Amino acid sequence: MFAEVPTVLDSLVKTDPALPPLVAQLDCTQRSRAGNDGKVTAHHGIIPTLEPANLAAMSEKELAVYKLIRAHCLAQFLPHHEFDRTTARLPFGGQSLEAASRLSCRAGAWCWPPRNLPTRKAKPGHVARCCRRCAKDWPAKLARSI
Repeated sequence: MFAEVPTVLDSLVKTDPALPPLVAQLDCTQRSRAGNDGKVTAHHGIIPTLEPANLAAMSEKELAVYKLIRAHCLAQFLPHHEFDRTTARLPFGGQSLEAASRLSCRAGAWCWPPRNLPTRKAKPGHVARCCRRCAKDWPAKLARSI
């Protein structure tokens, strides 16, 4: 599968001319668990076709399935989520108090489509990060946005 990635991406761009800005952000050298054939004896992965498709000829349901498969395929090459974490431990009255903050540097696949993330200092006691809800449904968001 990994050897077919450039061909698959090329056919996706030929199928949908709106994709080049997204494809430009992808790291095709990044290997995900989805493309690891090493531990699998029977591999039944679904990827977009190697030939360009005609989106206009697809029914509404076929297009929805195609977009979801395409989103999962593209998402594995999005950059990883990166964040800065700051932890402060303060001795106070014989005890130790701890404060932690996390700010996103690069949203990557966790928050798709991209949006403004907190860049200012987090308030004391608050953690700035991508929400777990975003992480749970990012493939569906990606499918709707492309």
